Amino acid sequence: MSNNEALKTLFGSRVAKLRNDKGISQEKLAELADISPRMLSCIETGANFTQSETIENIAKALDITVQDLLRFDNPEDEAQLLDSINNKINFIKNDVDKLKILNEILQKFF
Repeated sequence: MSNNEALKTLFGSRVAKLRNDKGISQEKLAELADISPRMLSCIETGANFTQSETIENIAKALDITVQDLLRFDNPEDEAQLLDSINNKINFIKNDVDKLKILNEILQKFF
């Protein structure tokens, strides 16, 4: 996976997590951010990145700052870490290629 692809995936999963944490549907967030539901879906799946104006609109729709939207910090405690890992697994569970990559990474450590 290239750095660009990784960034798109990381950003997309961050948007999806924040949206889910707030209990907002994709359709509602897309409406609030003034983008199409299809565009939001492509952003969340990492298929597309987006322009800075759309990033600002998504942040505003989520009622957070752009800095918070772009914060990809490591989780601070064990519960947050496990939640983060589970979210990532759920995000890729239907993508066999990504699951294979994850399996290869895990095999190197265990």
